[in-house]
Amino acid sequence: AGIAGSGLITAVIANGWAEALYAGRREDGKDDEARGLERGLERLLESFDDGRKLLAKRGSPEGQDYGDRWVRHKRSRPAPRSLEQLRDAPLASLAPGKEWDYFRVSNIGLFVASIEDLLWRLTPAEAGDAFAVRRLVTNTLVEGPFALLRDSGGLDVGAGVECLSPGGSSFVCAAKVVDRNTALDILARRENGEDAGVAQLVDLSMMTVGYTIALAAPPVLLHEMLEPPLEQFTRGGAPRVARERVRQTRVIAGHELESYATVVIHEDSLSVDSEHYLFVGDRLLVFSRPELAERFLRETPAGVDALADSPEFAAASARFRDGVALQSIRYDEDLGQYALELAFDTRGVALSAHLDGSPGDMGDLGVLAQLMPEDPVTLAGLAFEPDDLEELFDEPEWERCRGHGDPARAKQAEADDGGDKKDDEPERCGLAAADKLPPIDLIEAASAAVFGWYPAVGHTLWQDWVLALPADAKLRRALPAGVRDLKAGEPRSHAGLWWLLRDEALVVASTQELVSAAAARPKPAADQDPPFGLFRFDGRRLAAVVRELGQHYGGNRREEILRWQASLIGLVTQGELVARWGEREGDRDRDSAEFTALVALNLSDTPQMGLIDRWVASPEVQNASMLPRSLGARERETTLVYRLRVANAEDFVRRAIPGDNPRMIAEVVAEDELRLTVLPSRAVPVSTSHPLSADARKAMLAADGQFRADHPKIREIVKSLKVEGDDEATAAAIVTWAHERIRYRVTPNSPDVLELIEQREGDCTEYALLTVTLLRAAGIPARLEEGMSAGGDDMGAHAWVAWYDGKRWREVDPTAGTAYVGSGHLRLEVVDVLALLSLGQFEVLAIDRLDR
Repeated sequence: AGIAGSGLITAVIANGWAEALYAGRREDGKDDEARGLERGLERLLESFDDGRKLLAKRGSPEGQDYGDRWVRHKRSRPAPRSLEQLRDAPLASLAPGKEWDYFRVSNIGLFVASIEDLLWRLTPAEAGDAFAVRRLVTNTLVEGPFALLRDSGGLDVGAGVECLSPGGSSFVCAAKVVDRNTALDILARRENGEDAGVAQLVDLSMMTVGYTIALAAPPVLLHEMLEPPLEQFTRGGAPRVARERVRQTRVIAGHELESYATVVIHEDSLSVDSEHYLFVGDRLLVFSRPELAERFLRETPAGVDALADSPEFAAASARFRDGVALQSIRYDEDLGQYALELAFDTRGVALSAHLDGSPGDMGDLGVLAQLMPEDPVTLAGLAFEPDDLEELFDEPEWERCRGHGDPARAKQAEADDGGDKKDDEPERCGLAAADKLPPIDLIEAASAAVFGWYPAVGHTLWQDWVLALPADAKLRRALPAGVRDLKAGEPRSHAGLWWLLRDEALVVASTQELVSAAAARPKPAADQDPPFGLFRFDGRRLAAVVRELGQHYGGNRREEILRWQASLIGLVTQGELVARWGEREGDRDRDSAEFTALVALNLSDTPQMGLIDRWVASPEVQNASMLPRSLGARERETTLVYRLRVANAEDFVRRAIPGDNPRMIAEVVAEDELRLTVLPSRAVPVSTSHPLSADARKAMLAADGQFRADHPKIREIVKSLKVEGDDEATAAAIVTWAHERIRYRVTPNSPDVLELIEQREGDCTEYALLTVTLLRAAGIPARLEEGMSAGGDDMGAHAWVAWYDGKRWREVDPTAGTAYVGSGHLRLEVVDVLALLSLGQFEVLAIDRLDR
């Protein structure tokens, strides 16, 4: 409907393209495709007929799956909203009802800078994948939907973005605009199947959880690709007939919207992807569907509360703090609303979620995970509500493979091969001979399951696995006859699998070796807080296994897909998601649940100053930690002890505090607390030594990338500053020159160092960039330092410089113009601190002076 004016679509419909296509598929002998098209056409006609009848009766369309689409614009509707409402009201105040997923980022610039910091440092597991990965990153950040969120995208990157989704791929988003024409130009380049850049919040939030769960159970994910016949993986599909972009103005609820669509026609399919944009003052509203725009652009119906009025929504959103985190409130029909936060740090992507609500009849994993043999490639465990899995394995690729690996069934299949195959005979399972499918009937009857995958490189999909299930009464009734008399602790072979009862659990394994390893596990410890969800995987090992899977299932296209998937998986070192119930009343009642997830990426340690630039330029968000007392300049000349509250203190020390800085000594004093002793640089003993390897020295003198130390203009400047034979005097002269050359002004993006010399203004990252460049040009190894600067009433992100004197690193601060740094300079990973600040998990509790 949104593109009915397009000459292309009108011509396609007028020429009876769909019916001709249906007939053509049948003539080509492609009966399945023909039947599918026939059903689609019938459904379209039914939809139109239902709508016409409803209009004639003036009846309500509620409950009508198809007719609702045709009569929604004809029924009695609320009045259009005012322009003032659409310009100023929070998005949640415009959403009717509470069945929405809500997403927000409080500062676009910070959010995108943190993603850029992460993506540009991605390192593939295989060197041969480097170009493909770099191309993927470039497409994502520069040429893809994220282009709208960058400084040149036409949006106010210092403001936030909100999105709502009723489920599926539908969404409405709101952002602040500074250049309407630029934003529209980028939106007009959107490809078929892509969402507007602002909708990336929806995609990212959903993808992180789904990615972790999917990679923790790869056989389930890959089965549907490896088992079906090869013809499903022919390259390219049907030829493309036409492609067109459609831009038009459309009036919805009395408001004029820009409607952009991409139309792609293949010989056997038609794809139309449209979005709709409304500009109200400096606000941009993006709608994925016209009917969604209709709901938002009219007043909330009488008797219906807005999402913002929901007490559950208010409670969930009260947990959020401004910062770099992607925050969302998800709606579940059974569990209600729950808050989820996602942030990027030096490890990769960290996620936490909190649920207040009832889980129904869902239990937990008990001791099942403790029965798994050690060192799985992946592990997935989940407690189910009754009948949750009833339809999970109903698809043909699962049905035709039930019992695959059972010698009795294989013998029967061989006998069947001797006769003629009947037309109604079910298709043969496409798994490899070495595959042994787990007992699906038992999984469907279980209240929980833990699945461990143990493949060696070169093995097949279902060759090496262990499954653990609670051996309750329902499961025992579902056991095959051959193992119903199974005795505890005595493994048995049956139907091609190995079976074991122990500790009120049934363990099923594909091999005798694995069931023996499960039997040898120590007696499980009583877990007072067992999870109800547990997913983890080893990315490097998983990538190596997936890369070689294709050889067992045939087809160049299938192998190509697997190699590409392995390249992406290899970007991840490990992933884990854990879900636990919160407080309990009695044995079964749970009042809340907590989810934590981490997708650790394979990242280089190259510092990215863009994040510090953006942080310094974003005072409107919670971009600093307030100090418990004011900290003066003279006090920062002494040794200070900071007491910090930080989530998982031991892990924070390991990943966020570099171990090669003699000024800082960290001591974990509690699970969420540490003492950080910080010396001023002039208090570091001169006897301190830090050897520098030849490769490291070469890297610290490099003139590549942002450090243009070999440029003639840079060398000319250094010639006047260098003191021959005295690196310390040279470093002091360079620091003074940089400090006096640059005028301090907050700049969200660092210019090229040559431009910086001409512009003569910037913030701490520009001072540091120029100083490192000059030091390297003078032949002195130097590096950028990032961390937090404590002074006055707060602690914020800062950049300074370290140079190597032949024995140890010496820190200087060109922004302050000093050839030393004080105890207010804390060398920490800024992205980690920013992520924890956004999640409310970082706080300076006390600062004490340590007199020596």
